Amino acid sequence: MPRPPVPAFVSMLLLRINALLWLAFGVLTASGAHPGIPDTPLVRWGLSALALGCGVVLLTLDHFLRRHSRVAYFGALALLSAIAISLLADQFGLPDLVVLVLTVVPIILLVRERGWYLQRSGGATGPSGAA
Repeated sequence: MPRPPVPAFVSMLLLRINALLWLAFGVLTASGAHPGIPDTPLVRWGLSALALGCGVVLLTLDHFLRRHSRVAYFGALALLSAIAISLLADQFGLPDLVVLVLTVVPIILLVRERGWYLQRSGGATGPSGAA
């Protein structure tokens, strides 16, 4: 498999960092260590499940983006866009700004390098399969 161009590599790296942040947030929330989350079990476990699920989905999308999956490409754009919009729906502080940057930059890079992500993963260059 050919090496991805630098912008594609950076976008996938930021996708993994974003996933790790969501996984860490999910663990902090589940353990009750996040001071801003209410102690209501439904809220705490609901946010934990959403954050952990988001982290797992981002890692899965990263895996399939490396294999040029069209579904993963559009899924990553959709999920990152939803995260960016949801970040703006609550009180906004410095941590939100950092996560927003880590979310918007991969969107821009995904769109910029869409040709690499949407190419077929096989070695064929034409419809006949001739290289």
